[in-house]
Amino acid sequence: MTLSLRKRFLLRLSLVGVTSIVLIYVASFALIQPRMLAGETRYAHANLDRITHLLDSRMTNLNGTTRDWAHWDMSIEFVEGRMPTYPTVNFSEAMLRDTQQTLMIFFDKRQQVRWVVGIDPSTGQYTSCEGGKGACAWSLELVRLIDDHISSQPPRAESWLLSSPMPAMVATSPILTTDARGPTRGWLAIVQLLDENWQEQARTQTGLQLSIKAVPKAYPGRMAVTAHSTTINRNASDKITVTRLIKASPENAYLAITAILPRTDYQGSIRALFGVTATLALIFTLTLISVAVLLERLIIKPMHTLGTYTQTLRHQEDRFNPLPESLLSRDDEIGLLARDVQRLINEERTRNVTLLHQTRTDELTGLANRRQFEECLQHALEQARTEETPLCVLMIDIDFFKGYNDHFGHPEGDQCLRMVGDLMQSCFADGDELAARTGGEEFMVLLPNTALESARQRAEGLMRELSERRIPHPGSQVSTYLTLSIGLSILKPGAERSPKDLIKAADIALYAAKTNGRNRVVTEHGFRPSLNDQ
Repeated sequence: MTLSLRKRFLLRLSLVGVTSIVLIYVASFALIQPRMLAGETRYAHANLDRITHLLDSRMTNLNGTTRDWAHWDMSIEFVEGRMPTYPTVNFSEAMLRDTQQTLMIFFDKRQQVRWVVGIDPSTGQYTSCEGGKGACAWSLELVRLIDDHISSQPPRAESWLLSSPMPAMVATSPILTTDARGPTRGWLAIVQLLDENWQEQARTQTGLQLSIKAVPKAYPGRMAVTAHSTTINRNASDKITVTRLIKASPENAYLAITAILPRTDYQGSIRALFGVTATLALIFTLTLISVAVLLERLIIKPMHTLGTYTQTLRHQEDRFNPLPESLLSRDDEIGLLARDVQRLINEERTRNVTLLHQTRTDELTGLANRRQFEECLQHALEQARTEETPLCVLMIDIDFFKGYNDHFGHPEGDQCLRMVGDLMQSCFADGDELAARTGGEEFMVLLPNTALESARQRAEGLMRELSERRIPHPGSQVSTYLTLSIGLSILKPGAERSPKDLIKAADIALYAAKTNGRNRVVTEHGFRPSLNDQ
């Protein structure tokens, strides 16, 4: 059953309305949601920065405390063995617990351990030992790591993070006189663990659900990590988990700061987005209804008159009667339509010619497409058989083009294809030679009346031209620059081969070029070394 123009219009307008409403929703989320996620990412980084700043502040305080102890004249006398009562007078379990300090290590000027005082994290027992022996043996690993650090530390106070054997802040300072002059008399190190008690205080101060753990340089879920790298996990709809890695000692170790953050702002924005999108959809629907009413009065009824006239013509013997004067005399678009039918028919004929050309040309590169190539190949084969001349086919593939696209993006990938197409156009422009793009990064070249060795030289010439342009290709596994792999097949004079056979032989040769290292030309009779190998 044939639908009237009015019914078709209403049906298509309904389809346009439904499609447009769907597109409004899709576009809203496609354009706005990335901004919302970017805002959430900034929110995550800001909260991680708060934790990092808190950690830096605590390390600064620990550094100041360590420097105060180290620049105390009595500490000099102690490490030089002139004040045996120093530990009894100054060290106590209450002092360490009040300051949340786990360990204090005094080194003499020869960097030998003079005294160790601390609280064993595994037992909670307070120990104070000369030389770090006996009951203080639990601290030997920490003493060793700190001793190694001091050996490479300039004579100034420093604070740093420790990952192993347990997460901790460490401050080290040379022991000097109160005015910080004179030679170094020894070293002092103070360790403060980033244990559950410390983290609970940090949670209270920041209001964030956070944790700090030690991680190696490579751990599940990451190939490698770097200082201050951040990951955001959005698996839950109501919260996100963010992790930032901070460099710590020993070498190649990190501390992972993890925070679980609510997605309150994001969820509120999603609800607002739904509301705005629904409002836009309603407005658009009302607009479509208004447009439908106006079009019915201004266009549909006049076009219905035109349609009725054309239907009437089918039952008249004289079909050359002019269109009704009521249509021809109109000074609007419908009148123009009636007067310009013949002109539009002529224009349509011209467009058909253009379209035929487009169906034989690759839109991106301007080269011939597969359809034109196969037609020309069939013609060239017939001519080669008649004249008993050789005919060669090159099948060309850009090496690791997917890696190029992944690294630079598809716009740059398209530009790369255009550049290769232009290069092929300039290299194969003699006589009946034809270069075509037959796939994503696949090209083919038709070389009539060309012997095998000459075709191979032409292929290598193309590779040299590309090599001289030195187009960077970080994603390639064979070169730092863009390269090609080429397979070559030939129809020898007097031989019989089908177009399909020639293309298949070139494809097999191209596969051999790829499997033998790429960046080379391989004929169906064997392969030659790559340009880099010659």
